[in-house]
Amino acid sequence: MDENPRASKRARQACRPCRRKKSKCSGEQPVYSTCARLRHTCIYGQEQQQQNHAQADGIPASLPSPIVPGRERERDQDRRPTSSWEDRIERMEDTLSQVVQALNKTQQNQNDLHSHSATSRHDVTDTTTADSIMLPTPKATTSPRASTLPSEQSLEIIGHVYLRYCECQPLPLFDHSTFVSSLITRDPELIYAVTAAVRWACPNDCALDEKADYVELAHDLAMARVTKGSVELSTIQTLCLLSFSYLNDGQFARSRLLCSMAASLARSAQLSLRPTSTALHRTLEERIRCFWATVLLCRFLGEPEPLVPSTLSSDLLLPTSPATPSEDIMKTPTETENQPSRTSFGILEVVIQLSEIWPMISKYVRTRGGSVNKEAFPWDPTSQYATTLGVLMNLGFKLPLIYRYRSMNVSSISSEHLEKSRNYWAPWFLTRLVYHTIICILNHPLLLTLQIRHIQNVSEAFLQQTSWSLTNHISWIMHFLDFFMSREFVPSDPWLVYWVAVVITIELQRSHSNNTSSIQSKENVAKCFKFIHSLEYQSVYIRQMISRLRRLETRMAVWSSSADVPNDQHCYVDISGILEILEGANQEDAPSGEGSASTIFGSTLSSQISREDTSNEAPTQLPIIKPVERDGT
Repeated sequence: MDENPRASKRARQACRPCRRKKSKCSGEQPVYSTCARLRHTCIYGQEQQQQNHAQADGIPASLPSPIVPGRERERDQDRRPTSSWEDRIERMEDTLSQVVQALNKTQQNQNDLHSHSATSRHDVTDTTTADSIMLPTPKATTSPRASTLPSEQSLEIIGHVYLRYCECQPLPLFDHSTFVSSLITRDPELIYAVTAAVRWACPNDCALDEKADYVELAHDLAMARVTKGSVELSTIQTLCLLSFSYLNDGQFARSRLLCSMAASLARSAQLSLRPTSTALHRTLEERIRCFWATVLLCRFLGEPEPLVPSTLSSDLLLPTSPATPSEDIMKTPTETENQPSRTSFGILEVVIQLSEIWPMISKYVRTRGGSVNKEAFPWDPTSQYATTLGVLMNLGFKLPLIYRYRSMNVSSISSEHLEKSRNYWAPWFLTRLVYHTIICILNHPLLLTLQIRHIQNVSEAFLQQTSWSLTNHISWIMHFLDFFMSREFVPSDPWLVYWVAVVITIELQRSHSNNTSSIQSKENVAKCFKFIHSLEYQSVYIRQMISRLRRLETRMAVWSSSADVPNDQHCYVDISGILEILEGANQEDAPSGEGSASTIFGSTLSSQISREDTSNEAPTQLPIIKPVERDGT
């Protein structure tokens, strides 16, 4: 009993580096001798002391931390990945070190000029140390650029990390050839938004509240430009990044709002057209990329998108795609692959074309598969099911074979190659997962049951086809998850968790059936949960999704209790729980208990749109509709 107050007092006396490492600290002030020897910044409470010694040993600088009055700067050490992903963090650190070492070779004479803003931080793995850039506290009389923007050296690191872990994952926004060198000259709101995006992709290099500070600064400056009528290309780029950041934070309403604003501005600025002014031609590539970034955001968030020119139009401007992989990964081309379309498509165009179908899938989920013709069965040519599937099949006919799985030796792709060519492989995996998820949602047991539950004579061929299709495409998604885990490759794409969540909702239902496939379904559920739990450190959105899936898993016991009854033709389904997950970012903000920030609505509106508590909602009785199985001989 006497040790607890004493231990608590010692913990309060310790400096922050020692508290993070849980090591002994004498509380020696102003600088603890061990911290000085290890070149750590010795911080007590909110007091931060800057080191003025030169960086003689060339230790790389890390990402900067903004200082906002009245904010704590506590590191959240609980947000850590599982051990299976630590190698990815180490590779990231190696990449940053290589970038900075190259800079130090050419700028050694300038290091002393920047050393006053350098301070050491403790590495994620607690085995190495790196420096971070200290930023002065912003003041009301000082411009944001002069007071809180990262230094030139730090911005160069941020630029390289963004291109590697954020660009085209999934939003294409910047020109690779000029982005890093021009980042320091860009508008402050864009620099803040880019830094926040980097901190999301590398969450173990910063505290979560620091990322929120950058988002807040970028949001305020971007809104000021919109209000004052001084919108630039960088403003729309900032809105895209902010929408993406709010999505990761589980603030869906705010994310959709900024997405719609970016789309409206992109449409008004005619970013999809070739500029008539010669002065704007230097920004042509980024104008095109920004336009398609707004289109992709709108499609995946379920918002009205800007008017897109016909994909068959010769005037259609498309972003430049990264180069295809090395030839040793590609299989020997056949005669059918030597077609004109092989070189007419880039991987980003494949993403754009495939994303056209996603609004149809969102509508399919939102209407529970219902069609304008209420009498149309899913197999009817006029149904949403048949229409969406037909568009997907036609698209597959138009896309070149070079981007298909059959054209690559995927098993020969190493972890090093994946990391080196993330800007190609991240979009490629996105196209694969979107394709398989579209078919899984079309054949989702719940959505199909809601459409055909009142039909007495259901087409047996249709039931057989949907059952086989689900099994086949789920096996492909599981194959890619196995590939990610075996290569320790973590795509920087929040929608990856949604694709996995769709599989969990299907396999949870099938795991409680009495057929022989239930064992495999249970294994798939366990593997999916293992995968997304390894990513929960990345964002609030992922943790919200895990919470909903676990809640659904618990309530799925009702399915099992009803399906295990002999000759029972019905089961009890948690419809609201499944649909809540399938709706993804098209739903309202999560309740405050799930870790989301407060709603954007005030007291006069929030009470009207608050989500009802469905925890005690009675499950719905639905018929068990499945293909006939062969009797034993």
